[in-house]
Amino acid sequence: MKKIISGLLLSLSYCPLIWGGNISLKQNNVNWNNTSSWNINRMPQNGDTVTIPAGLTVVVNNNVYTNAPNLYLKVKGTISFQPNGKLDLGISSVVELLAGGTILSNSTGSERILIGGVIKYKGNNDGTIGGYALANSLSPASGSGAGSGFLTGTLEVTIKSFDAVKLNNKAYINWQTASEKDADYFELQRSQNQNNWETVYRIKAFNQNNGGSYNYVDTDPLLHDLYFRLKMVQKDGGITYSSISLVRQNETKSKISIYPNPTQDYAIVSFGDSFRSGSIQLSNFEGQVVYKKPITVTQGFVKIEMSTFPKGTYILDITDRGKKLGAEKIILR
Repeated sequence: MKKIISGLLLSLSYCPLIWGGNISLKQNNVNWNNTSSWNINRMPQNGDTVTIPAGLTVVVNNNVYTNAPNLYLKVKGTISFQPNGKLDLGISSVVELLAGGTILSNSTGSERILIGGVIKYKGNNDGTIGGYALANSLSPASGSGAGSGFLTGTLEVTIKSFDAVKLNNKAYINWQTASEKDADYFELQRSQNQNNWETVYRIKAFNQNNGGSYNYVDTDPLLHDLYFRLKMVQKDGGITYSSISLVRQNETKSKISIYPNPTQDYAIVSFGDSFRSGSIQLSNFEGQVVYKKPITVTQGFVKIEMSTFPKGTYILDITDRGKKLGAEKIILR
């Protein structure tokens, strides 16, 4: 039997892009450990938010990781385990099966998901699991029935955005919720290594039907890279965590400008004087690339026609001479 939560399981409708931090499966029925299976042509690595889009299947047929990375895995499609297929993940990892998301196995004991060394999924115990379900360091170990390592329940809080940025050598954090039914409080946590976390801020949830907006400034000087995450506690004691956002000590302000933003039909992207040559790529929040174009300094700007795109928020990734400069958000209304 799956463990039933009567209240909240936190779901992120927006997971913020950090440097190399968002990655999505781009092909169907491909192996996890093939770099060409992923939209940025590398395997998911420590700190990534990983999306398996609806309609796509990724195959795990060996021991993918030996370094136990911390991943936030959002499954809308399918993870298919084959004999000896293993995902051994770090203690801060989250595996979230959204509606329609599925984990399949060949029902052998060699197929598994570990989080922090604890078995959350085992092929011969759990078989097929469907969403909504979530496994993290606080969910039980697998072994007492199909899906016993996962929590299931009603989604009563939705996070619209969670942003952590550097400004004046401090970290500025903002998060917005779409709804907060039965939420008790938020804790903002930080870490230097994604393993040892400290709570730096706690605030009671507003409990507004249409959600709320929260802000915090970490006044400690930014002497090194810092990771931030949200801990959400509901009134019945249920706990879950957001994905992880990184603030880099040496992060510099982007010299990219976007106008108009928000937009209704197009966006003009202008580049700073230091830009030489690279590319821009526009993706939706499913991780699907909807626009990609090489650019040179002689152009100065690129106009992106967006009138045929579905309304919503898009992420623009910019590279210059092979180096990723960062990501910008474009809102299409």
